[in-house]
Amino acid sequence: MLISPYASSSQRLYDKISQATSTPASALGAPTVASRDSATVTLSVEARAIQALLQNKPDEVNASSAAGFNDFLARFGEQIHAQGKAAPMLAELPESADPARLALAHQAVNFVLSKVGQPSAYAEQSSQNPFAELGRKSLSRIAFDDSGTFTSAERSAAHQEIQAREEDFTKAVKAQQESLTRRDKSHSAFWQQLTQTQAQATQLEEMTETERAWRGWGTLESVQRDLARLKQESPLAVPAAPDYRHLRSPANSVLAAVSEGQGSARWKMVSIQELAADNVRLTLIDFAPTPADSAPATPTQPGAADSGKALHNKVKSWLALYANVSRY
Repeated sequence: MLISPYASSSQRLYDKISQATSTPASALGAPTVASRDSATVTLSVEARAIQALLQNKPDEVNASSAAGFNDFLARFGEQIHAQGKAAPMLAELPESADPARLALAHQAVNFVLSKVGQPSAYAEQSSQNPFAELGRKSLSRIAFDDSGTFTSAERSAAHQEIQAREEDFTKAVKAQQESLTRRDKSHSAFWQQLTQTQAQATQLEEMTETERAWRGWGTLESVQRDLARLKQESPLAVPAAPDYRHLRSPANSVLAAVSEGQGSARWKMVSIQELAADNVRLTLIDFAPTPADSAPATPTQPGAADSGKALHNKVKSWLALYANVSRY
């Protein structure tokens, strides 16, 4: 079947998934998303993490997570400092057979150990933070997800990435405040209030409600109202808030577990336009079927129905991972 050059990116991706060859996970090492110049993409996406990160449901406060987050951080830190790589919380693994997913969990362990000067627990994996390229809200969802979807090391690594970006952003906001004060010293207290309110609005736009509750901040709407009032009162034109590193994930993208070789892995948001491009050939990884997919069927036309069912199940298992991308 040919893929129409006039189809939308989402339809082209659907067609490519339908036609893509499959390789058993057991036959692969860590999967890769190929470089821009390559023509092959081996895409491995962990469904449970996709659902936790990208599902379209109301962002509501998880009261138990917000109330217990400081205790979680304290317990995790105490174990790491006291027991190093023997800490029980570092022994957690995700419920996944995906080699890339497991590599990311191992890398998160190495990362948190490196931050306290401890040697790596997994010599074959790097010590880089695997969440370094995710948008802020995805990081917030990981850090404050106490359901067991993510390991304690992954939650800690996500939180540490948030903290690192917050520190950079705070420095930039402080520099902006000082610049405004130099222009008009008589309003120094006002500039501090305005720049901090504007910064808080930026952060709240990409923060989960659970993190907001943990921080004890007001709602985005209330902060935006305060900001609008301050801008009206400002004696000078108000500059935009400083850039926030990796604030948002790209639109129309899916979360992929990506191995980059040499023991380095990361989560990456891959655009459907990139996956649907003509110069990209998709290779999918087969995993054990779910009970629903493996249930017996009673087709009325065995030959055609079996063939159609096989294709349907193949596409279904992968499209489930794309279900929350806009335009699907």
